[in-house]
Amino acid sequence: GFDVWSQRITMPTGAGVFVWNPSNPQVHHFPPIPVLRLDFSRYSGVTDATEANRLLLRYLNQQAAKEGIEPVESFPEFISALASHPHNESKRVVLLIDEYDALLTANLGPERRDVFEDLRKGFVKHFFTQLKSVDEEILFCFVTGISAFGQTSIWSSGTQFTDYSLDERLGAMCGFTHEEARAIMELARIVPEDCFEEFWRVLAARYDGYRFNYNGDPVSVFNPFLVRRVVETATFVDGWAATASESVLKYIKGKTL
Repeated sequence: GFDVWSQRITMPTGAGVFVWNPSNPQVHHFPPIPVLRLDFSRYSGVTDATEANRLLLRYLNQQAAKEGIEPVESFPEFISALASHPHNESKRVVLLIDEYDALLTANLGPERRDVFEDLRKGFVKHFFTQLKSVDEEILFCFVTGISAFGQTSIWSSGTQFTDYSLDERLGAMCGFTHEEARAIMELARIVPEDCFEEFWRVLAARYDGYRFNYNGDPVSVFNPFLVRRVVETATFVDGWAATASESVLKYIKGKTL
């Protein structure tokens, strides 16, 4: 939902940028800014673009009411209202969009082509077209999804985006590296110390297959959800289907990849 980020940031020389920590006196003022998170997976069961747009607008107006903003009739109107909010010193908005493709991946396959096209054109493409119209009021936008629909016309409406999906500089961003996962498992003490190396060998063989770059030597990372489940249950778990879109799995099942 809508939140006002009123943290501060510190910029130690040569150490990059860090979120403000109360114990660190070197802080610089960062004005409060609205952060809007939209999770499109909440609409994955919708099969009509008109209904999806209605549900999104209803959600936006629910957030508007919490902040004393008058009801809006469109997504750009809501963004403009946030940008001009009296508590928004920066006069811009941060937008986080999670699973932008949820409605599309839920309707894959030739038998659902008409539904897919309706949602693609009438909701997803329409949304990004609207987003582009308020680009000057967006300070930062981050979009996640499990599918690349870059060859469709969706992204012709979002040409302001940079695709970092397979950027080798960010290859380890969406998972735990071997060093991180091993440190977690050592702290969890799931098995006796003399059995750890065998436990680690099996764990790495089962869960480190995620790769988000293909140039040079790809970095293998562990699925964070599965690492957490192993720690919680103290046993190996089968969870890939629980971390991906079920419809995607159904679609690729039996196909030659």
